[in-house]
Amino acid sequence: MSAHARLAPSSAPLWGNCSGAIHASAGRISEPNERTIQGTAAHWVMEQCAKNWRSSQLEADLFCADWVGKVDPDGTVVTTEIAEGAQCILDDMLLMANRFGGYRYLLIEQRVHMTRIHPTDNWGTLDLALYNPERKVLVLSDLKFGHRLVRAKNNLQMADYVAGLAEAFAMPLDTEVRIRIVQPFAYAPWGSVDEHVCLLGDLVPLFQQLAVKAREVDTDPKLTAGKHCRDCLGRIDCPAAREYAYLWGSICDMPYQMDRMSLDDKAREIDLLAGIASLVKARKEALEDDVKAQLAKGALCSVKAYQVAQGRLNWRDGQEKAARAAFQSIGVNVVNDALYTPTQIKQRVGKDKLQTVEGMLQIFAHRKTNLQLVDRDDSIVSRAFDKQPTGE
Repeated sequence: MSAHARLAPSSAPLWGNCSGAIHASAGRISEPNERTIQGTAAHWVMEQCAKNWRSSQLEADLFCADWVGKVDPDGTVVTTEIAEGAQCILDDMLLMANRFGGYRYLLIEQRVHMTRIHPTDNWGTLDLALYNPERKVLVLSDLKFGHRLVRAKNNLQMADYVAGLAEAFAMPLDTEVRIRIVQPFAYAPWGSVDEHVCLLGDLVPLFQQLAVKAREVDTDPKLTAGKHCRDCLGRIDCPAAREYAYLWGSICDMPYQMDRMSLDDKAREIDLLAGIASLVKARKEALEDDVKAQLAKGALCSVKAYQVAQGRLNWRDGQEKAARAAFQSIGVNVVNDALYTPTQIKQRVGKDKLQTVEGMLQIFAHRKTNLQLVDRDDSIVSRAFDKQPTGE
């Protein structure tokens, strides 16, 4: 498992807005989910292919599809979806390489230190970049494997990396910077790549913002609430997040007067409300997780209860390849563009093979359980024992 900086670029959107977030999150662990595990595997596949392209090893695996079925260093089997996501950023960077000078300028999974932001604790490993000093062009490309939309403009993570690269290569302020966010599964109206083009000098205000916040982390940390709170592990105990959420629900008995907002003002309020909704949703989810965890340990609560809910039938970790071979051995086709889900396979087989298929699914698939938080009066136990109908 690779080390992470205290002020990691990936969390720059958090500490770059709230210098208290580092302390608020200290000691809290973020458990990886299926999407983040797949994203890590996609980055690994992209790295292997990009290095093969840069070294011109034409006999090597140059395309991400060649890695389907192989296992990454963390033990994740590369699926078709993982390969497709990796190929998306690889195609984009190869396009940029052809446009701006060739593969020799590629920087692949390179460690970058941002000493102008913080002298020791701000460093990270970028996905892909290209710097051609003769043409004064820097291209920075980052893969986002999730479904949440991430924009390239004013992106503090990318600005942080640009600051480090600009220092390492002594780039002039009139260098053209192209920040490209590749997100094949976010389904944005402009496609899978969002690009922001500017001069290096245009990013200086973002560099200064990051440097100020990084200094505050060590000297005078401050809590600042906003949409960035959704990624903060400390949001459950944060008074700034709580007060920010309460503020929007505490206004009542205002004198009667209707707004006459301009179209621009209404459009700006949409962005403001989106940030508020993100914070409230993140705080609600953090509170739910904490209450469920305490209830599971035996704590008593008069308001909420939890019950175990069965999740969907999914393939066991690392069993997709074995399942594909096993089902094909009995004449059951389980692959279209990707491996069918266990439920889809059950729906597609005839009655003559259904019993055999169900037996095999017990080996290769399982249902993950999760804790569901409900009102105490609506819990299964309460309905069974506290709400017995009374006779006439």
